[in-house]
Amino acid sequence: MMSFLENLYTAIIQNGIYDILKIMIGFIFARFLYEKYIVDFFWGGWRIKVIKKEGEILMERDISPTVKKLISNNEKEYSEYLKSVTSPYCWIKTDILSPQSIQSGLLTKDDEQKMIIIDISKNNEPEKNC
Repeated sequence: MMSFLENLYTAIIQNGIYDILKIMIGFIFARFLYEKYIVDFFWGGWRIKVIKKEGEILMERDISPTVKKLISNNEKEYSEYLKSVTSPYCWIKTDILSPQSIQSGLLTKDDEQKMIIIDISKNNEPEKNC
């Protein structure tokens, strides 16, 4: 027969392992739900469009939820992302997030349609490639 202390040690070890497994499985499941549903719900579905004169669409693509979350929280990252998207088509030398750029129509953000539109024909310093 096992003594009381041996039973106690066995119960502590079994319950400890069981509790650690519960926490790990719960954390992994919660992280999966967060990444799959919460992030997609708040930051998913956004699109970016680069247009030229007369509404000619040069590029249109989805923005991943993780990128949208990153650029929403950091203005510097947002500016760099927008300039990197337009760089194959035009070189924007001004601050794309400045009030002048927004008023001129260079950058338009539509929250209802989840669309970011960059009109490179409204660039203040047009390059020969624009």
